[in-house]
Amino acid sequence: HSGDLIEWVDESVGLFKFKSRKNELINVGGYKVNPSEVEEVLNCVKGIQQSLVYGKPNSLLGNVLCAEVKLEDKSTLTELDIRQTLKDKLQDFKIPRRIKFVDNFSLTRTGKLKRS
Repeated sequence: HSGDLIEWVDESVGLFKFKSRKNELINVGGYKVNPSEVEEVLNCVKGIQQSLVYGKPNSLLGNVLCAEVKLEDKSTLTELDIRQTLKDKLQDFKIPRRIKFVDNFSLTRTGKLKRS
């Protein structure tokens, strides 16, 4: 009823793990993508300090997955480097089609990352 998505750890005792909010999922070509999952993988890439994943409307796919990435100081990562790393860790439809390098992220008035 809350709109949260969970994963059962042990259904017999009612133990579950919070995954995300249902309304956060992005429809990419009929597949549902949790932006937090993609951000978690991106943030583990050596040279990436922080990332933000969001969907941009697309008439064919529903949404195109986009990422804003803030690199660590002196990092020389390129978009191609990031894509090659993600290829081994994520399904193809979860790999952002657009990767933009940023210095800072937009925040909401409550201080959360703004998914534009």
